[in-house]
Amino acid sequence: MQYILPTGCNSIDNLLGGGIHYGMVTDIYGESGTGKSQLCFTICARSAEYFEHSQQARVVFIDTGGTFRPERIREINLRCAVVITNMVRTMATAGNQVKSSEITTENPNMSKTQQSDHQRELMGTSVSIYAHMKLVLKDVKSDKSVFKAVLLQPSRKQEAYYTITGKGVTDLR
Repeated sequence: MQYILPTGCNSIDNLLGGGIHYGMVTDIYGESGTGKSQLCFTICARSAEYFEHSQQARVVFIDTGGTFRPERIREINLRCAVVITNMVRTMATAGNQVKSSEITTENPNMSKTQQSDHQRELMGTSVSIYAHMKLVLKDVKSDKSVFKAVLLQPSRKQEAYYTITGKGVTDLR
C-alpha cells in the first residue's frame, strides 16, 4: 500500500502524482525566493492537519538552513500544535557552523515512553536511494507573485503554477 501526503497545493500535488510519497526522498530546490521554505512550512502545517487524529503520525521539520519560523507554521494552520525542541543548536563540523531546528507535534494520547519508542521505530525505517523525486521551483514573474514547479525526476512534461499567500503555497486563482 502506497501512502501519499497532500502538500496543500493541488497543482503541485498533481505534478507529484498526488503529493509527497511515503518512503521516497523528495528534493525540493530552486533559486532564493522561489518558495522552498514556504512549501516545506505548508507541507508541515498541512501534515499536522492531515494526521490530526492519528496516534501514530508525527510531523518533524528539520531545518538545515536556519529558515524555520514557528509563527509561520501557526499562520498557515492555526490548529497546528508546534512544540519546539533544540530551536537553535549550533554544532562545529569540520570548522563549519551548522544550525538545525526541529518541530514536532505531540500526541496527548500517547505517553512519553510510547512517543520515544515510536520515534526510534521511525528512525529505523530505511529509504531506498532509488526512490527519489526532484522538484525544482522557479519564479515566473519578477515581482515574485507567480512561481512554477517542474518535476525533474521522474521527468514529466507538465508544470505546476502556484503563489505564496498568508496560508502558504497555494494554487493560482
